[in-house]
Amino acid sequence: MKKFKGSMVGVLVAGMLVLSGCDGASTTPPPSESASQSESQKNVVEQVLVDNESVKVTFIEIFEEQSLPGTCYIRVKVENKTDKTVTVSLTDSYVNDTAQTIGSGLPMTLAPGKNSQTPFFFGYSNLGISSKDEIEKIEFKVWLMDENYDTVLKTEDLVVEFND
Repeated sequence: MKKFKGSMVGVLVAGMLVLSGCDGASTTPPPSESASQSESQKNVVEQVLVDNESVKVTFIEIFEEQSLPGTCYIRVKVENKTDKTVTVSLTDSYVNDTAQTIGSGLPMTLAPGKNSQTPFFFGYSNLGISSKDEIEKIEFKVWLMDENYDTVLKTEDLVVEFND
């Protein structure tokens, strides 16, 4: 009976992850692939935010997922230049100068020399805006932690500004 209960819990957790979209996969292409050229210009930034001996962080794009209204995603490419496996988190985050938690469904964990473009997300209902097009600035720090969650590096404030 214990084995059956454990299996059911596993199936329920896996189902919740798939239904919530927390695995980073998307069944619809991001707006940068399907939007008009003028809208796409605001979505795709491709801006190197930091490049040092430990990490390279490149802001790739901002997009909304139609199935999750009120939620905005940012795709950030993080390259681990350390000799340690690190977990990446965004902290001290602001959107349009308002404090905002930017999270991810699953942790971004990177082996030495590896990279990821797993999206991070935030809700914008508390910002007084109705779409990502009203976002003018996103600010955050990238926090790298080792397997014991000790800080490997916390960057200075990284800022992405959106201009029409």
